[in-house]
Amino acid sequence: MNTPPDTSWLDTPPTEAPTSPQPHIRASTGLVNEKRRGAPVTMTIAGKGRTWHSDGKYIWFRRKKANPATTQRLNTHIEKGEIKFIVTSDDVEMYEVLPKSPFYRKSAQDLMVIDFQSLKWTAIYAAKKRDWVTFVDALSEMASRIKNRTYSDGGQATGEFARQIYSENLNYLFHLVSASGGPVRAEIDREVQNVQLARGTSRNSAILLPPPSPIIAP
Repeated sequence: MNTPPDTSWLDTPPTEAPTSPQPHIRASTGLVNEKRRGAPVTMTIAGKGRTWHSDGKYIWFRRKKANPATTQRLNTHIEKGEIKFIVTSDDVEMYEVLPKSPFYRKSAQDLMVIDFQSLKWTAIYAAKKRDWVTFVDALSEMASRIKNRTYSDGGQATGEFARQIYSENLNYLFHLVSASGGPVRAEIDREVQNVQLARGTSRNSAILLPPPSPIIAP
């Protein structure tokens, strides 16, 4: 019997109850040498209401809009020396992701700027290379787009509809991974949960994954 996965990744976290800035934060008028790349990301975060974004090399974070749990996770990674504060521009904090961080990617890439089909192929290639951080980030971006997309009725998807669309996309994705000789489902489940545990976001199941499909190798 398969245990249904935790689908709380579809829940929209509250943006109320902002926390006070931490002592390590200081104001600045720019994003140092990353201003050119950081400015568009800052605009995207503000435009879509995102509180967190990472390209695998840097993290952009809106502390005033983040919920307490997200803020605490970020502070924990700072205390562990896994990410290093660089600068604050407006209400967006910027951090460098150090190689020992569970958010670090060897090849930095802004997944927010590629189309949905390319996002799926990014996940497939990452799974074949066993690049689990990129794999998890690609799935997270897929989930976010499905949840926040405006559909033909002019509104966003309900929780159940979003879960259905996401599961259909993942079952197809896993089929391609399996057909191309990639890792089996058990390994994927295990490694995804390892990334989630390292980031402090794991629960008792693989958050991002739907129940196994009968067409996917176990």
